[in-house]
Amino acid sequence: AVARSLLVAQFVAAGQPLVAASTLARPAMAQLVAALAAVRRGYRALLCPPSLTSADRVLTWHSPYAGGGEPDWAAANPDYAANALVLTIGGGASRPGHLLAAAFNPNAEPVAVALPRPPSGTVWRLLVDTARSVPTVQAAGGSNLGAVLPATEHGSYTMGPNSALLLDAVPQTPASVNAPAASAAAAGGPAVPVLPRPPGPAIQPPPGYGMSPAAAAAAARPPPQTYKTRRGGS
Repeated sequence: AVARSLLVAQFVAAGQPLVAASTLARPAMAQLVAALAAVRRGYRALLCPPSLTSADRVLTWHSPYAGGGEPDWAAANPDYAANALVLTIGGGASRPGHLLAAAFNPNAEPVAVALPRPPSGTVWRLLVDTARSVPTVQAAGGSNLGAVLPATEHGSYTMGPNSALLLDAVPQTPASVNAPAASAAAAGGPAVPVLPRPPGPAIQPPPGYGMSPAAAAAAARPPPQTYKTRRGGS
Protein backbone atom coordinates (compact mmCIF):
# COMPACT_ATOMS: atom_id res chain seq x y z
CA ALA A 1 0.00 0.00 0.00
CA VAL A 2 2.83 2.40 0.81
CA ALA A 3 4.52 1.73 -2.54
CA ARG A 4 1.30 2.59 -4.38
CA SER A 5 0.94 5.84 -2.45
CA LEU A 6 4.54 6.77 -3.23
CA LEU A 7 3.80 6.28 -6.93
CA VAL A 8 0.92 8.76 -6.69
CA ALA A 9 3.23 11.25 -4.97
CA GLN A 10 5.78 10.86 -7.77
CA PHE A 11 3.28 11.45 -10.54
CA VAL A 12 1.73 14.59 -9.00
CA ALA A 13 5.15 16.11 -8.32
CA ALA A 14 6.70 18.51 -10.82
CA GLY A 15 9.79 16.34 -11.33
CA GLN A 16 10.26 13.36 -13.61
CA PRO A 17 8.75 10.13 -12.20
CA LEU A 18 11.16 7.20 -12.07
CA VAL A 19 9.69 3.70 -11.95
CA ALA A 20 11.77 0.56 -11.54
CA ALA A 21 11.42 -2.24 -14.07
CA SER A 22 10.63 -4.62 -11.21
CA THR A 23 7.62 -2.45 -10.35
CA LEU A 24 6.30 -2.56 -13.91
CA ALA A 25 6.68 -6.35 -13.89
CA ARG A 26 3.82 -6.53 -11.38
CA PRO A 27 0.50 -6.28 -13.29
CA ALA A 28 -1.36 -4.32 -10.60
CA MET A 29 1.45 -1.78 -10.26
CA ALA A 30 1.83 -1.48 -14.04
CA GLN A 31 -1.91 -0.74 -14.28
CA LEU A 32 -1.57 1.97 -11.62
CA VAL A 33 1.40 3.51 -13.44
CA ALA A 34 -0.60 3.55 -16.70
CA ALA A 35 -3.50 5.32 -14.98
CA LEU A 36 -1.21 7.89 -13.35
CA ALA A 37 0.62 8.49 -16.63
CA ALA A 38 -2.71 9.18 -18.35
CA VAL A 39 -3.59 11.73 -15.67
CA ARG A 40 -0.17 13.34 -15.95
CA ARG A 41 -0.49 13.68 -19.72
CA GLY A 42 -4.02 15.06 -19.44
CA TYR A 43 -2.92 17.68 -16.90
CA ARG A 44 0.58 18.39 -18.13
CA ALA A 45 0.06 22.16 -17.70
CA LEU A 46 -0.32 21.56 -13.95
CA LEU A 47 1.98 18.61 -13.36
CA CYS A 48 4.68 19.24 -15.99
CA PRO A 49 4.84 23.05 -16.17
CA PRO A 50 7.63 24.75 -18.11
CA SER A 51 8.38 26.65 -14.91
CA LEU A 52 7.70 25.88 -11.26
CA THR A 53 6.44 29.45 -10.94
CA SER A 54 3.81 28.93 -13.66
CA ALA A 55 0.61 30.86 -12.99
CA ASP A 56 -1.42 27.69 -13.66
CA ARG A 57 0.36 25.64 -10.99
CA VAL A 58 -1.03 26.97 -7.72
CA LEU A 59 -0.30 24.50 -4.92
CA THR A 60 -2.48 24.85 -1.81
CA TRP A 61 -2.30 22.72 1.34
CA HIS A 62 -5.53 21.96 3.22
CA SER A 63 -6.35 20.69 6.68
CA PRO A 64 -7.80 17.16 6.74
CA TYR A 65 -10.49 18.46 9.10
CA ALA A 66 -13.68 20.29 8.16
CA GLY A 67 -13.47 24.04 8.42
CA GLY A 68 -10.51 24.63 6.14
CA GLY A 69 -7.15 26.03 7.10
CA GLU A 70 -3.70 24.53 6.68
CA PRO A 71 -2.39 21.20 8.00
CA ASP A 72 -0.99 20.98 11.51
CA TRP A 73 2.65 21.40 10.47
CA ALA A 74 3.78 21.50 14.11
CA ALA A 75 2.29 18.04 14.76
CA ALA A 76 0.72 19.42 17.92
CA ASN A 77 -2.55 17.53 17.43
CA PRO A 78 -2.46 14.09 19.12
CA ASP A 79 -5.15 12.79 16.75
CA TYR A 80 -3.48 10.48 14.21
CA ALA A 81 -5.89 11.77 11.55
CA ALA A 82 -4.00 15.08 11.67
CA ASN A 83 -1.12 13.33 9.88
CA ALA A 84 -3.16 13.06 6.68
CA LEU A 85 -2.18 15.52 3.93
CA VAL A 86 -4.59 17.14 1.48
CA LEU A 87 -3.52 19.46 -1.35
CA THR A 88 -4.88 20.99 -4.52
CA ILE A 89 -2.91 21.80 -7.67
CA GLY A 90 -4.22 24.37 -10.13
CA GLY A 91 -7.02 26.87 -9.95
CA GLY A 92 -4.86 29.65 -11.37
CA ALA A 93 -6.33 32.83 -12.83
CA SER A 94 -5.93 31.62 -16.43
CA ARG A 95 -7.65 28.27 -15.75
CA PRO A 96 -9.82 28.66 -12.64
CA GLY A 97 -11.63 25.32 -13.15
CA HIS A 98 -8.50 23.34 -13.98
CA LEU A 99 -7.90 21.66 -10.62
CA LEU A 100 -6.53 18.42 -9.16
CA ALA A 101 -6.79 17.30 -5.55
CA ALA A 102 -4.59 14.73 -3.83
CA ALA A 103 -4.65 13.27 -0.34
CA PHE A 104 -2.33 10.92 1.52
CA ASN A 105 -3.10 8.84 4.61
CA PRO A 106 0.15 7.67 6.25
CA ASN A 107 -1.67 5.89 9.06
CA ALA A 108 -2.31 2.18 9.45
CA GLU A 109 -5.99 2.94 10.12
CA PRO A 110 -8.72 4.38 7.88
CA VAL A 111 -9.07 8.17 8.09
CA ALA A 112 -11.96 10.42 7.05
CA VAL A 113 -10.57 13.58 5.43
CA ALA A 114 -12.45 16.75 4.52
CA LEU A 115 -12.18 17.39 0.79
CA PRO A 116 -11.58 20.94 -0.44
CA ARG A 117 -14.53 22.58 -2.13
CA PRO A 118 -14.27 22.19 -5.93
CA PRO A 119 -14.54 25.29 -8.15
CA SER A 120 -18.01 26.69 -8.75
CA GLY A 121 -19.98 24.61 -11.24
CA THR A 122 -17.77 21.53 -10.89
CA VAL A 123 -17.77 18.29 -8.93
CA TRP A 124 -14.96 15.98 -7.87
CA ARG A 125 -14.22 12.95 -10.04
CA LEU A 126 -12.31 10.04 -8.57
CA LEU A 127 -9.21 9.25 -10.62
CA VAL A 128 -7.18 7.01 -8.31
CA ASP A 129 -7.73 5.59 -4.85
CA THR A 130 -4.93 3.16 -4.05
CA ALA A 131 -7.23 1.38 -1.58
CA ARG A 132 -9.54 0.46 -4.48
CA SER A 133 -9.05 -1.31 -7.78
CA VAL A 134 -7.31 0.80 -10.41
CA PRO A 135 -9.41 1.95 -13.40
CA THR A 136 -8.12 0.78 -16.74
CA VAL A 137 -6.74 3.05 -19.44
CA GLN A 138 -8.25 2.65 -22.89
CA ALA A 139 -5.85 2.19 -25.77
CA ALA A 140 -8.01 4.19 -28.21
CA GLY A 141 -6.85 7.59 -27.05
CA GLY A 142 -9.10 7.98 -24.02
CA SER A 143 -9.53 6.85 -20.47
CA ASN A 144 -12.34 5.60 -18.28
CA LEU A 145 -10.60 6.79 -15.15
CA GLY A 146 -13.02 6.94 -12.28
CA ALA A 147 -16.51 8.25 -11.65
CA VAL A 148 -18.00 11.36 -10.11
CA LEU A 149 -18.01 11.14 -6.33
CA PRO A 150 -21.41 10.65 -4.69
CA ALA A 151 -22.73 13.72 -2.90
CA THR A 152 -22.21 11.95 0.43
CA GLU A 153 -18.44 11.82 -0.21
CA HIS A 154 -17.98 15.39 -1.45
CA GLY A 155 -17.60 16.76 2.06
CA SER A 156 -15.80 13.86 3.71
CA TYR A 157 -13.99 10.92 2.13
CA THR A 158 -12.83 7.85 4.05
CA MET A 159 -9.34 6.82 2.99
CA GLY A 160 -8.00 3.33 3.55
CA PRO A 161 -4.83 2.62 5.54
CA ASN A 162 -1.62 3.93 3.94
CA SER A 163 -3.58 5.02 0.87
CA ALA A 164 -3.45 7.91 -1.59
CA LEU A 165 -6.29 9.66 -3.37
CA LEU A 166 -6.34 11.64 -6.63
CA LEU A 167 -9.32 13.67 -7.88
CA ASP A 168 -10.04 16.17 -10.62
CA ALA A 169 -12.78 18.78 -11.01
CA VAL A 170 -15.23 18.17 -13.87
CA PRO A 171 -18.26 20.23 -14.95
CA GLN A 172 -21.41 19.67 -12.93
CA THR A 173 -24.35 18.53 -15.04
CA PRO A 174 -27.83 17.13 -14.30
CA ALA A 175 -26.35 13.67 -14.80
CA SER A 176 -23.82 14.21 -12.03
CA VAL A 177 -26.50 15.55 -9.68
CA ASN A 178 -29.19 12.94 -10.33
CA ALA A 179 -26.80 10.00 -10.68
CA PRO A 180 -23.72 10.87 -8.60
CA ALA A 181 -22.09 7.51 -9.22
CA ALA A 182 -22.39 7.76 -12.99
CA SER A 183 -19.33 7.47 -15.15
CA ALA A 184 -17.24 10.51 -15.96
CA ALA A 185 -18.50 10.50 -19.53
CA ALA A 186 -22.12 10.53 -18.37
CA ALA A 187 -21.30 13.40 -16.02
CA GLY A 188 -20.04 15.51 -18.88
CA GLY A 189 -16.47 15.50 -17.68
CA PRO A 190 -13.86 15.09 -20.37
CA ALA A 191 -12.00 11.82 -20.33
CA VAL A 192 -8.39 12.27 -19.34
CA PRO A 193 -6.79 12.23 -22.78
CA VAL A 194 -3.90 9.96 -23.58
CA LEU A 195 -2.00 12.44 -25.71
CA PRO A 196 1.04 11.56 -27.79
CA ARG A 197 4.25 12.61 -26.13
CA PRO A 198 5.81 15.58 -27.94
CA PRO A 199 9.17 14.90 -29.56
CA GLY A 200 12.01 15.84 -27.26
CA PRO A 201 15.66 16.47 -27.84
CA ALA A 202 17.87 13.46 -28.38
CA ILE A 203 19.72 12.87 -25.13
CA GLN A 204 22.99 11.00 -25.18
CA PRO A 205 23.51 9.24 -21.85
CA PRO A 206 26.80 9.98 -20.15
CA PRO A 207 29.60 7.39 -20.24
CA GLY A 208 28.99 4.64 -17.73
CA TYR A 209 25.25 5.37 -17.45
CA GLY A 210 23.43 2.39 -15.97
CA MET A 211 26.66 0.57 -15.04
CA SER A 212 28.05 -0.33 -11.66
CA PRO A 213 31.03 1.79 -10.52
CA ALA A 214 33.43 -1.08 -11.27
CA ALA A 215 32.00 -1.64 -14.76
CA ALA A 216 32.04 2.10 -15.49
CA ALA A 217 35.69 2.33 -14.43
CA ALA A 218 36.58 -0.65 -16.62
CA ALA A 219 34.76 0.87 -19.60
CA ALA A 220 36.62 4.16 -19.12
CA ARG A 221 40.04 2.53 -19.37
CA PRO A 222 41.72 2.92 -22.75
CA PRO A 223 41.96 -0.29 -24.76
CA PRO A 224 45.29 -2.11 -24.39
CA GLN A 225 47.76 -1.42 -27.14
CA THR A 226 48.95 -4.29 -29.28
CA TYR A 227 52.31 -4.48 -31.02
CA LYS A 228 53.31 -6.50 -34.02
CA THR A 229 56.80 -7.94 -34.16
CA ARG A 230 58.70 -8.14 -37.39
CA ARG A 231 60.88 -11.10 -38.06
CA GLY A 232 64.07 -10.13 -39.79
CA GLY A 233 65.45 -12.21 -42.69
CA SER A 234 69.02 -13.56 -43.04
